[in-house]
Amino acid sequence: HSIVGFGKDLHFELEKPTQDIDQISRAIDRLKIDDSGIESTMHAVHEVIAHYSGIINKDRKLLIVLVTDESGDDGSYVEEARQAAVNRGVPIYVIGRQALFGLERAHLRYVDPVSKEVFWPAIRRGPETADLEVLQWDGLTNRQDEHPSGFAPYELARLAKDTGGIYFILPSEEEMRVHRQEKAYSIQSMKELVPDYGPRGDYVAKREHSEFRRTLHDIIATIQGTSYKTGFPVAPAELVPAATEAGLTSNVRLNILMDMEKRLESLRKLRDLEPDKRWQAHYDYMLAQIVAYQIKAYEYGAVMSELARKPPKPGRMPGPQLSVWWQIHHAREPKAPKEKTAKKYAEAERLFKLVIERYPRTPWADLAQAEINRGFSVGYHEAHDSPHPLRAAREKFVPKY
Repeated sequence: HSIVGFGKDLHFELEKPTQDIDQISRAIDRLKIDDSGIESTMHAVHEVIAHYSGIINKDRKLLIVLVTDESGDDGSYVEEARQAAVNRGVPIYVIGRQALFGLERAHLRYVDPVSKEVFWPAIRRGPETADLEVLQWDGLTNRQDEHPSGFAPYELARLAKDTGGIYFILPSEEEMRVHRQEKAYSIQSMKELVPDYGPRGDYVAKREHSEFRRTLHDIIATIQGTSYKTGFPVAPAELVPAATEAGLTSNVRLNILMDMEKRLESLRKLRDLEPDKRWQAHYDYMLAQIVAYQIKAYEYGAVMSELARKPPKPGRMPGPQLSVWWQIHHAREPKAPKEKTAKKYAEAERLFKLVIERYPRTPWADLAQAEINRGFSVGYHEAHDSPHPLRAAREKFVPKY
């Protein structure tokens, strides 16, 4: 065995291969902490193969076991790493976490030992596909669910699959991902929903050639980065104009979502002809979301109207050491007139339940149920923050995982 550590750079802790277990163990213990926060995974694989290629012969092969909790920050270099491994006959085995479902980054909980403030540094953990295939918006803000996908991150899965290796998904929960459980999915329920592990160029070409897939991706790209204003001042003089202006955005968003629903409805025949069940699942889930998020636009507008018309009085007033604001959140209690939303409520619930029925025991079903559980409406609550005086100074000490 040789032991090689990597982060931003590569470092050989045990360069010359050995069978001495004690040397191997000591080398593992010496692995350095890379505080750059950069994971050059694909370059590390490529460089290790290049470094040891001279000892590969008909009697000696090279095998790489990659241990990592991320997908890597240099995924665009996957083809070079893959080609090097294939050319030299190097199988790559990976011990790692499953990718997030259609999401790039996960957040870890870090408590600063001095200030006791909680920080949420991000790590790259996905997605499981060559490109994004699901909405990055939850109807109010950017997605926060960080739901497991049941599959390996795309680049690492491609390396393992094409080199004859295996990706071993660690089954345990991560202590630093509080309330973000590493749920496992069985291959029986996921076997028809496996991602495309072909080259990115081929993947994009197939998507662009298909009106069905291309339209879904266009909708994802159009909505990406969309977010309602979710924090409002408690002082009426500031709250009223802010809520009034925000209410206008809900009307614009509603019209966009209604147009998107029409585009999706026009694809129903193509949906039934789509050969890949994974893309059918994306369509069914996206249609349910687009209908539900129209309701959320109505409800958001109703909440903004309420805040502007009759500004509520907070329980505590902001001061030098205390920030107070109205925080918008997902809710179940309807605010908008029922004559405008009743049919949409029924349709959204029907569509989400259809997803659960068609794709049981999968991320699509679990996320559809989560959408129903959290409600299609919008509410608000009084939020407070009293940051520690050292928070800003301590932020630079937060690890970059």
